[in-house]
Parts: sequence; C-alpha cells; structure tokens
Amino acid sequence: MASFDKKINNCARLDWQILINGSISLYYDRAILEEDMQWLKSSGYQLYIFDFHMIKTREGFHKKAKEEFKFPDYYGENISAFSDCLMFDLPIPVDGGVAIVLKGFDEYCRIDGDYAHEILERLDENSRKQMLFGDRFLTLMQIDDKNMLIKEVGQHSIILNLSERQAFSALARAEFENKL
Repeated sequence: MASFDKKINNCARLDWQILINGSISLYYDRAILEEDMQWLKSSGYQLYIFDFHMIKTREGFHKKAKEEFKFPDYYGENISAFSDCLMFDLPIPVDGGVAIVLKGFDEYCRIDGDYAHEILERLDENSRKQMLFGDRFLTLMQIDDKNMLIKEVGQHSIILNLSERQAFSALARAEFENKL
C-alpha cells in the first residue's frame, strides 16, 4: 500500500500532519496526546507505549523494547539491535501503521540525554526506511517540561503537534491584540 493516496486531500489526517513535518510529533498536553492516540488506533495503527516515568536506564529501555515489540531472543539489547529489529522484526499493519508513544520522555532526557537523542534518531531513521516500503511509522513524544530543548533529529526540528500549535498561535495572537 502506498503511504497516502495522491487523489484525495490528506491534510485533515493526523498521520499526514505528523509526517509532513518529520516523523516525531511533540506533545505537552496529555489529553491531546490521548485523543491523537485514539485517532491512530481507530485508523488501524498499532500503538506501542513507553512510559519514561518508569524507565530510568538504557537496560530498562531495552528490556521494555524487547517486551513491548516482542523482539526475538537474539535481540542484542543495544541501540544498533534496536534499530535493526524495528526494521526487520516489527510487523506493521497494512491498513494503518505503527505509532511509538514516548510518555514523560523529558525525564529520560535529563538522566541520559545523549542516549535519549539516539533513540529519537533511530526512530526517525526507521520511519524514513519504512516509508520506502509504503509503511507508516510515527513517534509521539510527550514531555512535561515546556522549557526543555530537544535537539534536532534527522536534520530537522521536532514540531509541536497541530492542536497545541494552533492553541498557542491563538493565544499569542490574542495577547498581541490586547497590547494594541
């Protein structure tokens, strides 16, 4: 299946909104994250949820990845094996896709920032590779700290999800108009 149909307007689709700006979408608001997760699920996506309030180490991350993705016994529990198994051992539903949800990811960024960034790099790289085969692979990253800066991934900035971006724009516009 092709990733999207050129003959229809895909702009209202959440997966389109995410992939048009990269493969990783940033969330602060957990309620919006939950709404988007429901949309993806109802659109045929398999969701894999990682709660980084509970994951504190590289070993803990790989243990959760092996369990969550049902990686084979030969999974080497390192970042290269993670990337390889995502590409070759993770089934992707034909009628939807895969969405990786990283909740509380800022907590892990504070613990092991370089490795957290490497996880994001591998998820983004995998999304690009999967698209070569017509598969959709998204990452939803939720953080609580609005002041945390997330480095570029795959040579591009991580963009705030559309709902929060629109709310922020409306708020900024209202504040500007109040100053006039």
